[in-house]
Amino acid sequence: MFYSNTVIKPEINTNLSEIETIERIRLLGRAHLPDPNSSYTIRAATYIRVSTGPQADSGKASIPEQRKEAQKQIEQNDWQFIKEYEDVKATSYEENPDEREGLSQALTDARNGLFDVLVVWIDSRLGRNSGENREIREQFRSSGVQVYSIKKPLPITDPRFYNPKRDKFKHIYEGVNDLMSEAESAEFSEKMQFGKTKKAMDGKIPCKAPFGYRKEKAIDKERDKFITKTLPVEKELQVVLMMFEMYLHQGFGIRKILENLNGKGYRTRKGELWNYSSVRYILKNPVYAGKVRWGWRLSDSKSSRSRLMRGHTGVITNGEHKAAISEEDFIKVQKKIGERAKMGGRAVGSRGLLTGILKCGRCGGNAYITSSPSAYAYQKAKEGKRKEDYSRCHYYVCSTVSKYSGKACKRYIGAQRKIEGYVIDQIKKLAGSPEAQKAFTEEMKRDNTKYLKEKIKACKSELMRLPAMKNRCSVAYREGVMKMDIYGKNLAEIDKKENSLNTEVKGLEQEIEKSKVTEEKAKKAILAFHDFNFIWNSASFEKKKSLIREIIEEARVKGQSIEIKYKVL
Repeated sequence: MFYSNTVIKPEINTNLSEIETIERIRLLGRAHLPDPNSSYTIRAATYIRVSTGPQADSGKASIPEQRKEAQKQIEQNDWQFIKEYEDVKATSYEENPDEREGLSQALTDARNGLFDVLVVWIDSRLGRNSGENREIREQFRSSGVQVYSIKKPLPITDPRFYNPKRDKFKHIYEGVNDLMSEAESAEFSEKMQFGKTKKAMDGKIPCKAPFGYRKEKAIDKERDKFITKTLPVEKELQVVLMMFEMYLHQGFGIRKILENLNGKGYRTRKGELWNYSSVRYILKNPVYAGKVRWGWRLSDSKSSRSRLMRGHTGVITNGEHKAAISEEDFIKVQKKIGERAKMGGRAVGSRGLLTGILKCGRCGGNAYITSSPSAYAYQKAKEGKRKEDYSRCHYYVCSTVSKYSGKACKRYIGAQRKIEGYVIDQIKKLAGSPEAQKAFTEEMKRDNTKYLKEKIKACKSELMRLPAMKNRCSVAYREGVMKMDIYGKNLAEIDKKENSLNTEVKGLEQEIEKSKVTEEKAKKAILAFHDFNFIWNSASFEKKKSLIREIIEEARVKGQSIEIKYKVL
């Protein structure tokens, strides 16, 4: 939609009655308006903006081209150039327009009456969508400033007589232009995404190379074209390997890894200290297992979850780049991250070897470590000495009591040394006795089948309750207790739960049919016991906690006995 660049001059009624003259003087302070035919030099400013990384590169033609065309328009129309405003830095989708220095300054100067017209390359340079364009343009209008687009120009009204409220037809044309620009931008974005997806499917990293890798352009002589290769940066990959080694084999948590890296002088690519999120991102990034991941939204936003619920899947495929660790080790790290997340920070940081996996045999609540002065300390206190100067007794207690008081359960579970000693002895016994290993294999088979059947029973029991929940929602909606949107949301959540439970039941039933614990899995479990026995005495405390968690799923204290549930590897 293009128009010739004319300046609209309104018709001015100069034949006023005496009363009309009085009214004009009262409102404007003068009887006559400026003569539309008299010369007036329009004051123009320019606004230049780029919105993507490549556009922001000074070597690209976008910035000089915008500047050149803006100056050309001002000269052709005999306007007076006042000032140029720039936002040449790449901007993110979430960025607030007020954070753009050039635009913010232009709006301030417009309010101060420094110019009449703002010249832009195209309206979409103002904002990132039609709504934002309209809002920014409205702010300029309220200051008496008109926006002039070089690519899609509309006539300018003589600034001396400009009234934004009488600009309704121009509003419509600008709105159409905004929508067209937004559609073009969406189409361009879609093509870019398609291209990057194709790259990912071919095993190439479509985005910026992560820490440990770099991208280098090369010539493909067979096809006579430039190609981009992802090459390893060995010095950085050594740091990545240290992270995975510390997390997987030394029992370090992410914060402990941070302390270690920063303490030894290791830095990020930008020369900065490592932080929690950057280490966690590396540990969770499949690129280090030789994979390419693309199209999986990493955020937990509502729109991302909605896309995944509608069946969206991204790309995870073998990459052309060098892997830093094996796929098997990467999967182990992900499982370990999940387990530590379930335990919570208190369990992970606890000085108890079994915190997070030890349960109360009475109520099933989690156990945690606490301490009190020993009997010897109390004896010394009677002699007038400080209890704090003597040893303390450490023991496991039930967390249910701290949550719901002593009526919920009994507080004391057992002495830390006694419980941990028993569990460690059981693992060592399995490591050294063939008879115990054989009994363990048979027990694993029985326990696993029993566990799966109990889980199926629990899922089916939950499924039987869902129809009643749906019925209650329907009754509440019919009686006006529940609004329609809440009713729809509740039904959707129940349907989602029903599908999830049915899928889980189906998977569990298939596992039972397949014979869950094979001889190979039993051998792997026993091998883990041998590793435990070999490493234990020389291992650090963090490593000991890690070893136990690799072998034991759960331990329960029931009176004087302790039941141990081992992991099926």
